[in-house]
This record gives sequence, structure tokens and C-alpha cells, in this order.
Amino acid sequence: MKPRIIATTQAPELQQQEQQEQKNSSEATSASLAMVDFPRPSPVRISLGGRSSGGSYPLPGGGRLKLIDGGGNGGGGKHRSGGGASTSTLTVSAVPTAGLAGRSPPLQEQELLASPVYQVELANMRQGQRYRLALTLPVLRRPLPSQPPTQHLRLVGRPSDQPATSDSDDSESWTTMEVTEEDNKSITCIVTASGIYVAILSPLSETFQVSPNGALLNLKLDPIVSVRIPKRGCSEALDCCFSIIPFSDERLTLARRKHPSQTMDIRSLSPVYNFNYPGGEFKRPITLKLPLPQWLLSSGDSAGAPASAADSASVTIFYQPRPGLAEPWRILDPGSSLKLTKNSISFEARHLTRYCFASVSPTKVQRASLAMPLLCSWNTAMEGEILLFAKLEDRRWRLCVDCAPRNEIVERISDRVQAKGWLFLQSLQLQQQQQQQQEQQFSSFRRRPNSRRQADVGEEIRRGAVRLRNGAIFIVRLAGSSDLALCQETETDNGPVAAVENCLRQVLVQYHQLLSDAPAIYRLVPTERCHTVATDFFDYKLQQQRQQQADLDSGNRAADSAQENETINFKSQISVLYESGDLVSEHEIVLSFDAVKTYLGLRPPTPPPPPTPTPPPSPPPPTQRGSTATAGAATIKRIPTLPRLRLRVNELDAAQARIESFQRLTAPRRHLQAPTSTRESKALSVRSLQTLSEHVRQGLTLAVHLSLPRAPSRVSVSMYYRPEVPPVWPASPTRS
Repeated sequence: MKPRIIATTQAPELQQQEQQEQKNSSEATSASLAMVDFPRPSPVRISLGGRSSGGSYPLPGGGRLKLIDGGGNGGGGKHRSGGGASTSTLTVSAVPTAGLAGRSPPLQEQELLASPVYQVELANMRQGQRYRLALTLPVLRRPLPSQPPTQHLRLVGRPSDQPATSDSDDSESWTTMEVTEEDNKSITCIVTASGIYVAILSPLSETFQVSPNGALLNLKLDPIVSVRIPKRGCSEALDCCFSIIPFSDERLTLARRKHPSQTMDIRSLSPVYNFNYPGGEFKRPITLKLPLPQWLLSSGDSAGAPASAADSASVTIFYQPRPGLAEPWRILDPGSSLKLTKNSISFEARHLTRYCFASVSPTKVQRASLAMPLLCSWNTAMEGEILLFAKLEDRRWRLCVDCAPRNEIVERISDRVQAKGWLFLQSLQLQQQQQQQQEQQFSSFRRRPNSRRQADVGEEIRRGAVRLRNGAIFIVRLAGSSDLALCQETETDNGPVAAVENCLRQVLVQYHQLLSDAPAIYRLVPTERCHTVATDFFDYKLQQQRQQQADLDSGNRAADSAQENETINFKSQISVLYESGDLVSEHEIVLSFDAVKTYLGLRPPTPPPPPTPTPPPSPPPPTQRGSTATAGAATIKRIPTLPRLRLRVNELDAAQARIESFQRLTAPRRHLQAPTSTRESKALSVRSLQTLSEHVRQGLTLAVHLSLPRAPSRVSVSMYYRPEVPPVWPASPTRS
């Protein structure tokens, strides 16, 4: 029987204008980002045995592993330990999307994974035995070409003697690995221990020291950038990290389309120059020299003349006192300290923090500062949704959690539902809003937003939009008394198997831009409560069927169709939350009793075989006089009830009367004594006398004198004789 699930399968309807915007955005994004769909292949298991070097093995996801040397003191291979032999084994697997949370390094702003995450496990290693492995990781995205360069590729790892778990996510445990070989498609490092290894695309940064003695610091990351620290400007020497965060043209275009009322005042933006300094405000002003914005470079003449005063008036300097996406941006008034050259702009400030130049009309500066957090948020994170799908097979239930960007929502829902047979679980908030919209269609007045800003916010709420940032973690939780539990699948030789012993009520899903095409898939298993309720209801249905069949056979009543169609459903509410605990969306999955019964394999018991006919019992043997008391007791017949007489038996109580009656009836009968005289009874006939004549001569004539018949009648004759006197027999008559 195919399992049945009760849920909605309709995807949210999008307007034609949004579809056109998504198409344009998808074309722009695909030009700079290569999405790779990662299957979930089985891990590679290698028995090292007696080998000490050589051997190259392909890895899932496009990587490669090469054994350089190893074996330690014994050269590897089998060795005796505790009376037995063991062999070192090597297992390399690509961490699936469902297990990235806790197995990937914490990402800073503008960082993203550039390769699959590989987990290396060396087992049965004896003391002093070490192997050197060359691990090659495929590079999914290279640094963007720019001048000066703003990104670089680095390889990080978390080595450990034991396999890493999801609990160990400390950023200090991740170290930068030394790269031995690098090309446009791969990056290689040397691995000597178990652990997790991955390539990361990070912004270039430079660290310098800020001293109370003051100094003029020219940074190497960009030769134009310099910082002049006055003497006694700070109280202690601290390190400062400098990086450049460029704005993505595609992200800015999407932000302007979604929020035109807030971003219309900003015409152009420069990169964000990030000074990560923990010291706070300086006691004396510092002087910053930064590159001239691009729109001012294009406005100058070919000879490289300095920008005019009108151009300097159109430049607005925004700064952020405390770094953070939600922190407000302020306007810096440099006054007379602002100076422009042919390729740089310098000014004085009291904060060493984030700075950005914008081309804004002087009358719209205050309103433009409110749009800076929105633009920075769009530059760091994409807008999208958390899509949930369910697929219920006979003995395999799965839940798919897909973090889809906004421009790919319709395509992914259509692909999962129509092509792959999954069921889309629509959020409860969206269902309620659709019902309200249907009710409003019958009303003559329909409330509209008061402003375009409220319309944008309402659109985000209606769509359930979330900010998809690289490394962002979302919590998928089964709320309430759920009848289901979540667990990860482990790959075996016979296919994926659910790790039922690790069933959880919530799991962590981590979003990564380059791995977004590979959703997180978990196994759904029924809880103990669901198993108990389903088993009890199944027994109740069997008992009900037997009772109805018995009633139909006896003709007491007809079968009740309402009782036959009686059933129960199992509900589970799924909540999606941010890592902070704020609610994103709620979903509900309803399982029918037939689906649970099929999954648990509940079947009616097999009927017993028909009984074999038994032969009728043989009659008991007839009783003989003089038999034992037991035989006599077995053949006692019931005596009909007689009128009550004045007997001693009737005067006794019932129990004592039964005992005495039983004793009398079962007592052995007394034998009569033999007669004192020598008397013998015989039955005589002609045939018997013929036999007697063989011994006595007068045997034949005796039958004539006694007139005995020939046969078969018998006559009992008593003969008295005296042994000491011989008998005298009469003469036999002559025959005529």
C-alpha cells in the first residue's frame, strides 16, 4: 500500500514582474558563480595494510588522495597488539549538507566555502605510526580579479586524533594549512592526522600596530591607503586589521529593485574600507588617506588634474562607529580637513572603523544614511526562503530542507514537486494569508499599505523571506508532542541507512552559497509514542472486525459503516528558527494511519490451520464382577432421584452422605463359601456323553436312559457319587 500524506502541494504564486526580475538576476548571478550539485556518494575506505607509499585514490566531490609515505617504526601493515592482529584503515568522506553545521569553520564577513568539506579518519593506528597524505581539494570558485586584489584562497583544517563532532565548533581549533600545490582547479596540502579540511575564499587583510608614540603607516594591501597616528593619540598599543569589502553590482541592483524608496537617493558607492580596531575613539584626530572614488576618477581630465570643489561637495563620507550589519551609519563632517588629489582623498577623524564614500545629493544626506545598513545587508546576505519538502515511501520517510535564494524559489519547487515527486510543505503563515486574501476578494474595500516602504515590508512577510548569509545557521525543530523524530543517514554498502539511535527533536542547517544546490536531507522516523498509539489502534481495529463478523454470522445486527471507516491521524509541527531563536516559519505534516501502519509493518495475525478430524472414542470395556475399586468407580451409573425416605442416609448432611454412599458402592463384593458336600454341577448332552464314553463304557447308554437331546439344549444334572464306591451304570437298551 502506498503511504498517503495530508498536506498542500501548491507553490506560492508570483507575479509576472517578479518572475522577470528573477530571470534577469539569475542570468547575472550565473555569470560570476558556478553552482555545483553535490550527490551523496559513499565514503572511500582504504586498508593501508603493509604498504608504505604509493597509491592515488579519487574522492567524492572531485577530490583526490595520494599516499606519500608512512608506517612509522614498523613500516605499517599488520602488527600484534594484545595477542591479535590489526590493520590501519583510512576513511575519507565528503561531509553532506545535513552535517555541515559544526563541521565547517566559522565564517567572517564576505567569507565563503570554496570547496567541499572532507573528513579524514585514520583508525587502528599504533603508537609511533604516522602517514603523510596529499589531499587535493577541488576549487569551486577563484578570487575575483581586481586591482588591488581583495580576495585570496586559503586552506584550513581542524586536525584531531578522534573524528570531529558537531559539538566542537571552536574557531580557535581551526588552523591554516600549508599549501603545497595550487592551480586554477585544485589546491593541495599535506595531511598527517584525522580531521576536517576545506578551502575558504577570504578577503585580503593586513594587520598593523597602533602605538601611543604615533606613526605614519603606509599599508601594503593598497599603496594609496595610509594612516597617520598622532603622538599620545591612544593610551595603549593595539593591533588593527585592515581589509577592503567591495559592493557587488548584482546585489546593489536587487536591493534597488526591492527597496526603491530607501535607496533612490544614493547614486554611487565606493568599497567599504574596514579598520577593525578594538581601542575605540582616539584622544586626538587621526588622518586617513583612502583611494578616490571611481566616479570622481572618471570626472577628472586625462592629465590627472585634481578634482574640483564641486566634486568634493558631492562626496559624502559615511562611517560606522561600531561594526555590525544592524548598527547605524553616521555622516562625517571633515570640515576643512578634506583634501582631494588626482587619486586619493584624505580627511581627519577620531574613529578607526568602517568608512564608505557615497554620491548623494546634499539635501538627501540624512535619508541616505538610513539606507546604508540595508545596502550592507544585501551585499553580505541574499534574500531567500527556507523550503521544506517531504517524501514518504513505504519504509523510508525523508524531510528536505532547502535554503533557496529568492530568484530560484519557483524553479526549485517545480523541480522537487513535479520532477522528483516530493511534497511541498507550505508555511502555516502563508496559508492564513492566502485565506485572508480570498476573503478580501468578496469585500468591496481592500486595505492597502500607506506607503511604498510598508508595501515592501508586507511583501517580505508574505513571502517569509530570510537573509541567507554564508555560514548562517537555521534551526529546524519538531515542536510540541511530535510523532516524528529526525536523524541523519549513514552510507553503507547496501545504501543509506538511518542512524535511529541518534534521533533528535531539532537539527542545525547551515547555508553556504556554493553548496546551496545540495539541500539537507534528513530521515523521519516515528517516535515511541507514535509506535504505541498505532499498535494499540491496530489491535482495536482487529478486535472490532472480529466482533462485527461474529455479529453478522449470528444475525444480531448489520455492520456499521461508520465504525469501519474510523481512523486516526498523526500530526507533527515543524518550526524553522534563526540561530538566535527568532521564528522564521511554521509548517505542519499530517500522516495517515495507513502510512504509519505500512511503515511499521503492522499486519493481522495469520489464521491457525484447520483442525484435523479426530476418530470417535472407543467404548469402555465391560466391567466384571470382582474388579478393583477404581474400575468399579469408573463404571458407576447415575441413580435417579427417589422419594425421600426415613433412612439413616437421609439424616446425614449431604457431604457425609455422599462419602458413605460412595464407600458402599465401591466396596468389593463378598464371595459365597463353597458347599460342604462334594457336589458338582455339569451340563450334559449327547455330544458330551460321547466324549465321556471314550473313558467310560456306559457313556452312550446313559444318554438314552436320561432321555437327553442331541444338541444344543443342555440339562443341568447333579450327580452324587461316593469316591470309595464305584458307580453302577444301567445296561444300555438295544436299538431297533
